[in-house]
Amino acid sequence: MRLLWMIPAALAAALSLSACTTLSNPAQVSQHHIMGNIWERTEVWPWESNPMRVKEGLSDSAGSFCADRKMGMQPLESVLIQPEKDAAGKLTRGAGAKLRFRCIETYNTD
Repeated sequence: MRLLWMIPAALAAALSLSACTTLSNPAQVSQHHIMGNIWERTEVWPWESNPMRVKEGLSDSAGSFCADRKMGMQPLESVLIQPEKDAAGKLTRGAGAKLRFRCIETYNTD
């Protein structure tokens, strides 16, 4: 019985610890509407040095955004933002990416 009480407490402690590390170094995200079903989203991850990882995460976010509207995502153009490092090699600005995409109607061919 005591063990059952400890499990939620341990989970709460782990979640609060991960939230602290995430909040101390949050991703910089912006998304704005261009026109029609075209959107542009930019993400910079301060802890990341590989812009391709950011681009993959950004594509997933854009796909989810369109899926929430019952649509598919069509990438139009993307730009990688290279990280910046100081003389000691420490990241001063993490990697990022910018994606312009369109939410498109998907058709069921069944």
